[in-house]
Amino acid sequence: MENIVVTWRAVKFMAELPGAFSVHREVATAAAVAVLLGVIAAILCARLRRDARWPIIATIGLLALMSLQAFAGFRSLTALHVPLGVFTITLAIAFAAWTWVRSPQPAAG
Repeated sequence: MENIVVTWRAVKFMAELPGAFSVHREVATAAAVAVLLGVIAAILCARLRRDARWPIIATIGLLALMSLQAFAGFRSLTALHVPLGVFTITLAIAFAAWTWVRSPQPAAG
């Protein structure tokens, strides 16, 4: 029931602000570009620094999740679009926080 209320409030908010949908679309595009750059960075770190490969899979998964969310938004499936957005943002924040919180490991050699 709470998801329905949150979804309704988000749609009402977006409908009342002129230009809100175009701003929302532009911010979403910038977020997708940022995640795509994250995929590239993860690949470079794995190749050049021999870091773990799981961040590649994680960022590709995040990009896929964002694509699903965009599809739901284009189809006006707000009951799916809004919760996926909240989940995606939470996951992205968790990834970013992990990079700052994890303890650095000394270089081998």
